[in-house]
Amino acid sequence: MQQLVTPRDVNPQTNHYKTIFLSDIHLGSRACQADLLLDFLKYNDGEKIYLVGDIVDGWRLKSSWYWPQSHNDVVQKILRKARKGTEIIYVPGNHDEGLRRYCGTHFGGIEVRLTDTFGLVMLEAMASGLPVVAYPVTGPLDVLGDTKAAFMDENLSKAVEQALQVTAKQARKHAEKYSWNACTDQFLQNLVRAS
Repeated sequence: MQQLVTPRDVNPQTNHYKTIFLSDIHLGSRACQADLLLDFLKYNDGEKIYLVGDIVDGWRLKSSWYWPQSHNDVVQKILRKARKGTEIIYVPGNHDEGLRRYCGTHFGGIEVRLTDTFGLVMLEAMASGLPVVAYPVTGPLDVLGDTKAAFMDENLSKAVEQALQVTAKQARKHAEKYSWNACTDQFLQNLVRAS
């Protein structure tokens, strides 16, 4: 098994980023690697931190309660970052779907959203060859449009059934519309010569 290299092993100082995306943490599950996440959060700061889906494993917690101190420490660390000025955006997934009813609210400095504002997570997934399933709200509507490589529906189960037919090639093709080259071309096409 390969040894994980932590930021502490490489560089003891804190790294600063514009945005950090965290997903599939599954607090409340024995599979959660809270200690590794705590180590990461200790040495990495961002102006924004997106908590994208399945941060808390509500499904697992419903079947049996498991919440060790390390899981509580993760929550406290994120709240501490919010108090210090980091913008925290929580986008619920399927395992933490119970938090969707709080979309549009703030608690402890964390904003709960149904989607992120542009859709970088969706584009990253598609660039990796994964089809996207989303609610038809701002963000997905803007990024996904009428592509056949992603499906939006209020009923996510229905959208998942459709997405199972998408190939990796179709998903990547849509994401390429937002590549750096494509964005540069779009920018250059909109320049106006100054007189």
